[in-house]
Amino acid sequence: MRVEVSAKAYTTLLLHALKYPHAAVNGLLVGGAQVTSVTVEEAVPLLHSGLELAPMLEAALAQAEAHYAAKGMKVVGYYHANERHADNELGGAARAVADTVTSACAGAAVLLVDSVALGESLGQGGAGKVAVRLCSREGAKWKAREGDERLQVAPTAPKLLAGYYAERRHRQVVDFDDHLEDVGRDWLNNGDRLCA
Repeated sequence: MRVEVSAKAYTTLLLHALKYPHAAVNGLLVGGAQVTSVTVEEAVPLLHSGLELAPMLEAALAQAEAHYAAKGMKVVGYYHANERHADNELGGAARAVADTVTSACAGAAVLLVDSVALGESLGQGGAGKVAVRLCSREGAKWKAREGDERLQVAPTAPKLLAGYYAERRHRQVVDFDDHLEDVGRDWLNNGDRLCA
């Protein structure tokens, strides 16, 4: 299954990880799915604390599904960034969420942020390096593969990310956790706000 990631989705999910470099973060991928491909139009930041809190995840998932269904999109995957640098495996809580999302959406994409590649992509001469890995289920385990040809990120996305980071747009990311602290903060439209 081919996974195409828009510049808006790519930059939003990585800005979320950059806002909370000390924490594991996760979110949903929304867009459309065909028989042979998934198109990720937007990333929806969920949590930066307590990733294993099922009631919060369920509430966020229900709200996101309703919001994006009204826009003609659906949940097509999940993304995760680990709290530890150079950790390129899905941990227990992340695997459970990935299992839930992929069971609800056949062919859903699971992306893992590659923190080493992310750091390199923001350094001098590193713009252009893709900082996410496509995860595949192999038996009972999830494996993240670097350079998977099935993953196609918009060519402009890495350079846009470097510019947005230089402008400190990562500070403007609002995830579901932030929304619970202040319900006036909009967590469902990050891409429109951050990538304008």
